Amino acid sequence: METAQAYFLVVVQEKSLKKAAQRLFLSPQNLGNHMKRLEDRYGPLFVRRPRFTLTAVGQALAESLWEIRNIEQEFAQRAAQLSQTPQGELRMGLNSSRAQVLLPRLVPTFRQQFPEVTLDFVYGDTQVLEQQLLEGELDLVLGVDAQEQAQLEQLPLLAEPILFALAAELAEKIGAKEKRELTPDQAASFPLLRNPESSHLQQKLTRFWARQTVQPRYDLTAADFLLQLELAAQGLGGCFFPAMLLSRLEVLNQQLPPAKQLLVYQVQDLTEKSQLSLVLRKKQFRPEFLKAWIRLWQQAAGKGA
Repeated sequence: METAQAYFLVVVQEKSLKKAAQRLFLSPQNLGNHMKRLEDRYGPLFVRRPRFTLTAVGQALAESLWEIRNIEQEFAQRAAQLSQTPQGELRMGLNSSRAQVLLPRLVPTFRQQFPEVTLDFVYGDTQVLEQQLLEGELDLVLGVDAQEQAQLEQLPLLAEPILFALAAELAEKIGAKEKRELTPDQAASFPLLRNPESSHLQQKLTRFWARQTVQPRYDLTAADFLLQLELAAQGLGGCFFPAMLLSRLEVLNQQLPPAKQLLVYQVQDLTEKSQLSLVLRKKQFRPEFLKAWIRLWQQAAGKGA
């Protein structure tokens, strides 16, 4: 790929010539000259005002260059696989809370098999990570409720239930210390910690509460599930969390006095689950180390993660 074309992809990502120049450590004039050469060849690529947008030609060029970059990267992986010692780079995008649960289990096994392969993990929302996957910046994404896309393939892992956590001292107030299930009314009787509305889990909870006669009171918003659990343990309210984090909750409880320990409940009528899947580009070259990494995830999912 030509230098100007690589620079153009950075401009597309940053949606700004100024920000792209800063990221590339170039002067705006230098970067502008590169863009002018591309526009002399292909025609107008973007409109700067009132806001930065790609023209139809610019969008087509970006998609073509992403495909070229993917081909170049996949060839590099093929070449590395032909060497006696498997080497290369594996770049994966996933949710940070789930990463803290799963990566410590999977990475040591993978490193034993492929010590020369570099691992790079990027945290973010599924939709953002999938775009990075399409642009060739990632090789694999752990998707949460990923949507079908023509250029992407999904490998389903598991359907993850949503659980509710409440400190023992709060559960005692409603006589629920010995119970394993709460009614929606009981769950809503406490302040609740929540995720941002963009969260897939929070959207499920919004639909759940819309079916109920009682509405929750949210006192605190935090994007990190583990932080929510720690705050719930301090008696600040109840919180919903993905079942995969149950092991982290158990570790947290070991550090807490009995009154602060979190009790786990199912909430009646809350049947929504999060679908976890591995997402890859279709027709993507999969070196042996990527296939092995996928198998590790599938094995972990088969054991309930």
